[in-house]
Amino acid sequence: MKMKKYFIVIACSVTFINTHAQFVNNAPANAENLNLITYQKWTTANGLIDNKINDLQFDANGLLWIATNSGISTFDGTTFTNYTTANGLASNTVTRLYKDHLNRIWAEGANTFSVYDGSWQPHPINSQLVELGDNMNGGVFQDNSNNFYFISHNPGSIYKFDETHYELHIPRANYSTYSARFDINNNLWILAYDTISKYNGTTRVSRQYLNSFSCGGYNKIVTDKNNHLWVLNCNGLYKSTDYSTFFQLGDTWNYYHDAGFDSQNNAVLGRYGKVGGIKTYNGSVFREIKAPEGFINGAVYAIEISSIDKIWAGSDDGLYLINEVITSDISPSVKQAIITPNPVKHTFSINNCKDAVDFTITDVSGKELFKFSKVNSGQLIDVSSLNNGVYFIKVIQSNGNSIIEKLIKN
Repeated sequence: MKMKKYFIVIACSVTFINTHAQFVNNAPANAENLNLITYQKWTTANGLIDNKINDLQFDANGLLWIATNSGISTFDGTTFTNYTTANGLASNTVTRLYKDHLNRIWAEGANTFSVYDGSWQPHPINSQLVELGDNMNGGVFQDNSNNFYFISHNPGSIYKFDETHYELHIPRANYSTYSARFDINNNLWILAYDTISKYNGTTRVSRQYLNSFSCGGYNKIVTDKNNHLWVLNCNGLYKSTDYSTFFQLGDTWNYYHDAGFDSQNNAVLGRYGKVGGIKTYNGSVFREIKAPEGFINGAVYAIEISSIDKIWAGSDDGLYLINEVITSDISPSVKQAIITPNPVKHTFSINNCKDAVDFTITDVSGKELFKFSKVNSGQLIDVSSLNNGVYFIKVIQSNGNSIIEKLIKN
């Protein structure tokens, strides 16, 4: 597989830091190790409700939802809006978020569910969940017929529920069940202490032991862009492409907590425990994102990737936006594109391009705001209608390759 070069752009608050960072750990000797990095970071000082972030979720409109132990924040790239029990949440402690098939946002709290559909409302099932004790773990999930399920961590049962009641679906599926997902064939996969089991309906049809032990509830099943299943745990990373057998990838003892996948199905992996930080995996090589002092220092509990491949990370010390652009096979005419002026007040131009280019302007969530075709070098583009803030310009060359640049509107 051809080695990809990563060009990472990171900004810190409103100060742009140009520095070199390394991708290390398992990179071959001829790997490109120097990368330009900038990043942005937001904390309670910027309006975030709590610096320790448990989960992240984009909604259908590109709004970022942020779960914490103090409530929920949303972020549109400029402004935080905060929600607590005073705004309808059933609990201020929110451990997981889920976007259902109707594009509603679910929040799992202390044995409670809340649902956002224009406003937050405690789910009617909450009054019945008290009898389960403090055992809910794993969040809400759905099958392909839009039925809802949740997990009781111990004794590891799966429950099916609707607006009025819940019922036992699979009793004691596994001891200490941590996560469950349906695959595209509507088979249910259940991840437990050191096994993953496959169910057809309520019948277990296979069981595989994983080379690991319990990771304190941080075992998790996720799906990638190709609907393949991945398992994250303290001992590393597992993947199944045939919906039958999981195989362990070569990277071990990295305490993976969450994963996101970009448009090319590259994995971005958040880690917890004594290692922390972020790794990327392109199908053959793991790389660790390193950055200067002030970058993520500690556990990364949540990863979300926007529609234009911007990496959002929720950590112990705030919310981070990381911009990673693959620059291999980008023609010199695009690679050397210069946006002037930047910051911009009314108009800007893209210079140094040999040929006319297409480009889009998006907000930080990836929502497309403008699209332009066949723009010549030096041609003025009017953005006076945009609000002040940070935007991204994706310049696209004729062969489909692209590069993303940051635009600041003042």
